[in-house]
Amino acid sequence: EQGTVAEVAFSVSREWQGKGIAGIILEKITEAARENGFTSLIAYTQPTNLGMIKLFEKLPYKVETILEDSALVLKCNFEVAL
Repeated sequence: EQGTVAEVAFSVSREWQGKGIAGIILEKITEAARENGFTSLIAYTQPTNLGMIKLFEKLPYKVETILEDSALVLKCNFEVAL
């Protein structure tokens, strides 16, 4: 099952934040991951990165959050829709 998880990481320049670009990027990454046989996405972020947390929560899938050491792990399973 480990091979079915796609790790996602990206950043958007400050001048482009708040314009919906991160949502579009995550949507395209999700689409590409599904088309290539992945069953879930995982991201490692800081617990204070509210932007990334909110982005994942907007996905139409169940998002699991796990605190691992000082990182927050966000995992969404494509097989569990909301």
